[in-house]
Amino acid sequence: SLLASNTSYLIRTDVNGNYTYVNDAFCKKFGFTEDQVIGKFYGPTVHPEDLGVCEKAATLALQDPGKVVTVELRKPNPQGGFFFTEWEFLAILNSRGEFLEMQCVGRDI
Repeated sequence: SLLASNTSYLIRTDVNGNYTYVNDAFCKKFGFTEDQVIGKFYGPTVHPEDLGVCEKAATLALQDPGKVVTVELRKPNPQGGFFFTEWEFLAILNSRGEFLEMQCVGRDI
């Protein structure tokens, strides 16, 4: 249901923080197309002051795979302002227990 959700944003990033997946709700809310973000670093899609929050959440999720890490982030809106959102970070591992992707589910707050 997250893939087709209109209210939850689902993204995945690789080990370098580059988007590997974004759902339609994410693109519509924040004014992006898949082509604009897939393969690109997540940094420009977060308020600059919140980049450290993202890094800390990802580090905590990697330290305890399977545990959800929740953070609040400001995301840019198409009008030049910011939306306030809450995100759940979860490290996804492959069958050998190696980091594969970071999955993040976001909602408006």
